[in-house]
Amino acid sequence: MKTSLVILTALTILLTIGVVHNQKIVNKMESSIGYKLDSLETTINARVDFNKLRSLPAPVQKYFMHVLKDGQPIIKSAKFKQHGKLLTENKGKKWLTFEADYYATPLSPGFFWNAKIFMIPFFHIRVLDSYHRGIGSGLVRLLSLWTIEKDSDHQEINSGALHRYLAEAVWFPTALLPQSGVRWDTLDKSSAIATLSDHGVTISLEFRFNKIGEVVAVYSPGRWGKFEGVYKQAAWEGHYSDYVIEKWGMLVPRKGEVGWYEGNELQTVWKGEILEVIYK
Repeated sequence: MKTSLVILTALTILLTIGVVHNQKIVNKMESSIGYKLDSLETTINARVDFNKLRSLPAPVQKYFMHVLKDGQPIIKSAKFKQHGKLLTENKGKKWLTFEADYYATPLSPGFFWNAKIFMIPFFHIRVLDSYHRGIGSGLVRLLSLWTIEKDSDHQEINSGALHRYLAEAVWFPTALLPQSGVRWDTLDKSSAIATLSDHGVTISLEFRFNKIGEVVAVYSPGRWGKFEGVYKQAAWEGHYSDYVIEKWGMLVPRKGEVGWYEGNELQTVWKGEILEVIYK
């Protein structure tokens, strides 16, 4: 009985230290990359103008007119809560649950993902991914305390992180407007190519639309990813569904999932759901 109490007390202390230490890291990252919502620039008053969309590919015009409102403010920052399941390895068999806070700054392409991944009782992994001013980074910590992986600022991670930002912009859709730096090129009647350049990093994604104008998928034939400790390019795809979240008059999907292709087969590695959205 005493031994169990000692173990439980030790675990509680470690978890408490981990939470405090993680919060310090989060605060530092938020401060250094400018993601603290209270400190965001508030003097920019740009608004959506449907008249400026006439030169865009037809499915892109239809998308913006479906999910946005003419004259609405451009999103300066987005914050939302997620939960879902993921695989820590592309060929993994065990799905792990996660909960996360996500911050994005569309006026200067960037994001910060703070996720807690649950392993077994009393044990979790903290994952902190970000992109800011052309620099992608990732930090993985056991119990939010011990660093087990850290990576930052090289071509592969910078490009991969910007791909992720552009794909996830469906959750803060004014970031996909031309005035936010995205160039759209026609592909066919139900898809178009979006290209974004930021601080020397340039990436493109294929966006696929359904008949009512929703983005239902994104695709890259060669996004950088890390596989068994080695970076390589592979085909990558994301799917979105359940456009029931309405904020600021905008429609955004509640659910999403992404995966990597192995040959012709898509291996899904992440399934998430949006719980709460805050825009400024």
